[in-house]
Amino acid sequence: MQANPLREAWRRRPVLWLLLGVDAIFVALYAVYGLTDVITDPRFGLIEDWSFGESFNYLKELTIVGLFLFMAVRRRSYAYLIWAIVFVYVLADDSTQIHERMGEVLAATLALVAVDSLRAVDVGELLWFALSGLTVLSGIVHGFRIGDRAERETTVTLGLLLVALAVFGVFLDMPFGTTGFADKILGAVEDGGEMMILSLMLWQVWTRARRIGGTADALSRDAGASGDRRATGSTKSPGTATTGTA
Repeated sequence: MQANPLREAWRRRPVLWLLLGVDAIFVALYAVYGLTDVITDPRFGLIEDWSFGESFNYLKELTIVGLFLFMAVRRRSYAYLIWAIVFVYVLADDSTQIHERMGEVLAATLALVAVDSLRAVDVGELLWFALSGLTVLSGIVHGFRIGDRAERETTVTLGLLLVALAVFGVFLDMPFGTTGFADKILGAVEDGGEMMILSLMLWQVWTRARRIGGTADALSRDAGASGDRRATGSTKSPGTATTGTA
């Protein structure tokens, strides 16, 4: 009998589908909040900081930091430690609006001016994004250079997802002159896309952490078994030698 493809997909990637399912629920609740009067609590608005959806994102980012710290300690890996630091910054920026605040500081300090539809503060945000991005990129590149094959594969995958996260979290956050319904749709695309990319990131890191944990446990069991065999062999040797002598 042919297996059900949906059931097979769920069996192979339950964590991913669970995360994406929760994301879809938050996006649907945001649509109800934005288009009807059924939900009026602003915490259901995805574009609001510390809303329910944003808080779920913060939890994902915090979990990613914890998983990378676990892998860094278990593998004694500087590459994973660098990724943990990167996501500490991502979490701090997401929850405290670092790039928005620094955009205002740079706009005032450098006397930046508006460019087309971009406000001076938006230009400042892009400048800060470029500066912080180069710093983050240098750390990631260093981690790639010193990492093993698995660490490099993780770096490439998460690096591409980090670029996609920046597109949704920074560039689509810029003003496009939209108002009303179009603005709400753009907000849903921006924040919904950001949520789903973070879910993909968490799933990737979770999968890698499980492999590392399982490998470490297997190695521990193998080492224990080898030790038992050596102990058994050393116990039997004197007996064998004694028998031969007798």
